Amino acid sequence: MSRRARAILFVFFTLVLAGVVVWLALGHREYQPTDPHESARDAVTGDNTPSDGTADVVKGNKWAADPDQASAPVFPAGADPAAVISALLPAARAGDPAAACRVALERLACDAAQHQRDDMLAAFRAEEERAARQSRGNDDADMARLLARKAERYADYQVALIERGAACARVPPSLRDDGIDWLARAAATGHAESVLRYATGQSLGFVEGLEPDESVRWQLLGQPHFEAWRRDAPVLLQGMIDAGRPEAAFVLFFAYSEDATPLGGLLRDDPVEAAAMRLLMRDSSPNPTHSDPLRALDAIQRQTATSRFAQLRTRLGGGRMDRRLLEDSLEPAPLSLIGAREGTPPPCRI
Repeated sequence: MSRRARAILFVFFTLVLAGVVVWLALGHREYQPTDPHESARDAVTGDNTPSDGTADVVKGNKWAADPDQASAPVFPAGADPAAVISALLPAARAGDPAAACRVALERLACDAAQHQRDDMLAAFRAEEERAARQSRGNDDADMARLLARKAERYADYQVALIERGAACARVPPSLRDDGIDWLARAAATGHAESVLRYATGQSLGFVEGLEPDESVRWQLLGQPHFEAWRRDAPVLLQGMIDAGRPEAAFVLFFAYSEDATPLGGLLRDDPVEAAAMRLLMRDSSPNPTHSDPLRALDAIQRQTATSRFAQLRTRLGGGRMDRRLLEDSLEPAPLSLIGAREGTPPPCRI
């Protein structure tokens, strides 16, 4: 090997070694959430000092918005999207998390109604046919009626989806996209429903239950706010537990158990962490199950999971599971607004 070649190799390996050292150093720094436009935390708190831990992401912010104190008007779930967005955008810009959440959901529902309509119609039609088939073959009269109503509900969804697409076509482009992830902004304030919706990937356009093909899954990675979501979602959920909201444990349990959602794909499967979250769910639930979350673990894993649960329980501080909040937050944005029946509580108020 010539002297010149040896010199080039020496420089190359020196640079690689320096890169590894920097990577290791950065990899052990405290996590600090970021946003492509500005730090979501800084946008809300006006604080530009470094975060000193996960709980500090939401320091000084309310986790549960009080509907009586909200400054923005409340629109029914089936309201015209153009009217809702135009009325709530000023409040969202002024820092109202409920308004920011609703603006985000209206836009997501429009995106789904216009760009995922065929997939959603096919999914609704399949659910309608499955429920109708199960209803006809069920000997239990009460269950048969429930299944028949479910079939009717999915038939209504199909009509409502088409109507929603037409309404969204009337929304001016200036109201459809301003480059801001409003669900991330709302989540950064600690608005509970927004944190759960954001962490489960709804702002990326993920609609659970549609079973997107591989091309659609890869498109999620190309979303402009994907990197911010990847970094912030787990931290915000941990901060939610610190704020006494055990609903985050439900989302984390499934994320550590399977890969069916964006968060599940992001977090490595961890049976110990999943068991600890399951214990926290059972402990904070008003109607706990009697199953043993530790049953599948070995002795060392059981001890670790039990210790982890004790830490989480202390951080939670006695918070109790709100099933209504959990169910509402985990319903995909399109279904929260499309085909909403009269009297359906509007999303984003908690």
